[in-house]
Amino acid sequence: PSGMPAVPGLDGLESLQEWLSARCAPGGEIFQVHRLDQDTSGLMVFAKSRRVQAELQRQFEERTVEKTYVAVVDASGGVASTEGILNMPLAPDHEDKPRQKVDSLQGKPNHVPWDCVPWSSIRRPAVRIRSASTPPTISDWAHR
Repeated sequence: PSGMPAVPGLDGLESLQEWLSARCAPGGEIFQVHRLDQDTSGLMVFAKSRRVQAELQRQFEERTVEKTYVAVVDASGGVASTEGILNMPLAPDHEDKPRQKVDSLQGKPNHVPWDCVPWSSIRRPAVRIRSASTPPTISDWAHR
């Protein structure tokens, strides 16, 4: 749900992981497979066992999971390019968990190709980010 953190953070809000654990694994636990920024909508993957979590995380780490990100952007001032690559080293933001931040010293390399999607294909302008990694969406970078 919009605004709900995926995993427990410092803000004290109930997370999706906690909500799922209480409803789908009474007396047990649901295990996070990957992360998704709080203000980003999309599909989340959780596992019901540590064994399945480890296998799914391996697939994410080896980049065998293919994902597509879509972000609506304001292009009223024109678009300098219709495609490109975002290269920003990302690291956990320990002061704003569970978010990440651009960190040139401790961040992990991020290589995210992107391209514009025609208006007619989605009924509004957007940017599609092609990736097999787990980057934040372009809207996260635009607001930082």
